[in-house]
Amino acid sequence: MNRGIAYEICGLCEAMRPSSEMQDVYVKNPDTGLPVRVRFCRTCLKPRLTYIQWASPAWLTADVGCILTVTLALILVVSNVIFGLVIGTPLGSVIALAAILVGAGILASLAVT
Repeated sequence: MNRGIAYEICGLCEAMRPSSEMQDVYVKNPDTGLPVRVRFCRTCLKPRLTYIQWASPAWLTADVGCILTVTLALILVVSNVIFGLVIGTPLGSVIALAAILVGAGILASLAVT
């Protein structure tokens, strides 16, 4: 920094800028109702909009087989949980858990082939 130039801190971004780049903005103090002077840099007073285009990452893409497998797995899990709740006993929960494991094995074998 040059010692001959006076620097100030921006009231919004809190970056040190030369005093020549700062502009006064008067805001109302909510406690007293009196105007208070705040110094902002030009960048904070007139921001430039930047539009960023989003691209899906490579790991997010899925093929039809993957979507079908996930859908079948979700249908199987939901139906087994409902089946376990309908029976309502610990035996029903064990049967539902066993059906989930068998269905997961079937889906795994489907995914391998």
